[in-house]
Amino acid sequence: MHAHFVLAHPEPQSFNAHLVRSGSAALESEGWTASVSDLYAMGFDPCERPEHYPDRADPKRFDAQVEQRRASENAGLPKEVSDELALMDGADLLVLQYPMWWHLPPAMMKGWFDRVLAYGAVYTSKKRFEKGRFVGKRAMLSVTVGTSRALRSKSG
Repeated sequence: MHAHFVLAHPEPQSFNAHLVRSGSAALESEGWTASVSDLYAMGFDPCERPEHYPDRADPKRFDAQVEQRRASENAGLPKEVSDELALMDGADLLVLQYPMWWHLPPAMMKGWFDRVLAYGAVYTSKKRFEKGRFVGKRAMLSVTVGTSRALRSKSG
């Protein structure tokens, strides 16, 4: 069994990074293998942009979905996206590890979703759920919240 962790925290000594290290170690002690994409350490570009697609469907107007689909069909996805997809394809379990900032994931994680979960390569209107790319795989969110209990409670 193989687990792939995606970490979105800028501090290598953060609690989030610690959770990835300890989670990997715990799984490995049970016979699993593990890999990690530390998005900040990798310098992952979270912004989808025209420059990622040199062979554009329409050089005059950037449509991310059109370009992702075209790149998916022509083996033209950016290397950092293809690399992430290969890691996810090889994983039985995907763990997304990030802090909750302003009630949302960090922009780095949101950008990873936008770029890596590419239209055409990962989903289309007919390639979802039980017909999707990752059928049979498991995913888990591990989210930290650094605020008071009162602020994050239902009645707070």
